[in-house]
Amino acid sequence: MRALAAVGALFVVASAWGQEQPAARYSTSIAIHLSCNDPALKNQILSSFSAEIRRLGDVRIVEAEKELPEFTLELIAINSRSRAGDDLGFALSVVVHRRLLRVLSQLAQSVDTKPTGEAGKAWTNSIMFLMMFGSEPITHEIRTGTADNIPNVAREVIADFDVKTLELDRKLWKETASAAKKMEEKAGK
Repeated sequence: MRALAAVGALFVVASAWGQEQPAARYSTSIAIHLSCNDPALKNQILSSFSAEIRRLGDVRIVEAEKELPEFTLELIAINSRSRAGDDLGFALSVVVHRRLLRVLSQLAQSVDTKPTGEAGKAWTNSIMFLMMFGSEPITHEIRTGTADNIPNVAREVIADFDVKTLELDRKLWKETASAAKKMEEKAGK
């Protein structure tokens, strides 16, 4: 778990590098990708997850085609029906990805002295390899239920995302902003 926290810290700190001025408060973005075999179920899932994300207050829902999000919520839903056509419920795959490209790009640009020789090749190859894959899955779960349970499923999934991922990011953002402010004050003296 400490390794995961250290990796999270690296992402948050690296995200702050290269920015002119830190934002006044923590903010991030997420795109929702949903595949579903039933239009009514798809609308209900999208509506429930979007509402829960908006309740967080510091997470913007963006269209990945227009803006690169920090996170992507990948949802795949299947509505199951009996042979008689009765609704049996749904199965929902939920995967949250964190984007690496922006963080690694900023990290690579922020290093004043780039390694040379074999170390330089290893540095470049590592950055390029990680940038190629673009994101890493940070959670994956399968949920099942009936259509009337979708709002509860969305609430639980987004609450887990908030507690397990965003709370650490917010804490690291505050620590980074505080350290940056102290450095600015020290440089100004």
